[in-house]
Amino acid sequence: ASVITNPKAKSLTYNGNSQDLITEGSASNGVMYYSLTNEGPYSTSVPQGTNARTYTVFYYAKGNTGYKDSPKRQLDVTIAKASSLKTAPTVASPVIIHDGSNHDLINAGTTNSGTIEYGVNFNNSSKNNPPSLWSSNIPQGKDSGTYYIWYRIENGVNSTNYEEVNPTYLASVTITESTLPTNNCYIGFGQNLTFTESDLNK
Repeated sequence: ASVITNPKAKSLTYNGNSQDLITEGSASNGVMYYSLTNEGPYSTSVPQGTNARTYTVFYYAKGNTGYKDSPKRQLDVTIAKASSLKTAPTVASPVIIHDGSNHDLINAGTTNSGTIEYGVNFNNSSKNNPPSLWSSNIPQGKDSGTYYIWYRIENGVNSTNYEEVNPTYLASVTITESTLPTNNCYIGFGQNLTFTESDLNK
């Protein structure tokens, strides 16, 4: 027997389910057999994988009556890690009119694994550099100025099957029609975290 068409690796990403690792090959004067180990057991069923990693599929053509088996061959197949980000956060409004109240700057994102954290750079802080302070609470703004909003997913991620999200710049939000206080600027994450202007410009 001989292998006429070699099986081909599928392009796969982790989804929590068992997935076929290959498209089947074909044989002449025999039947294709597969295994995830060289020693077997071998089966005509297409091998499957669940977790994100590289699998080695071993295969050969098992000869019909009167035909010898073909030599064994092997093929590497990778199930890639999925993103830990399910839906990205969005800006609640790019421009907010100052009224002395605290305003949520974004709508929360969601994750497949781990926790989204948010950070804010204020006014002259560069939007090209991630902030130094992070919180899982929704960032809020009160004082006039431009808020450069970032997010990341690094805490609690199942690293076996999901990729972390490095600090990522989202967008800016401007609160207008007010003079920036000279000493302090309030940005709160819920009621749990408060920054001073000196913190934000570090």
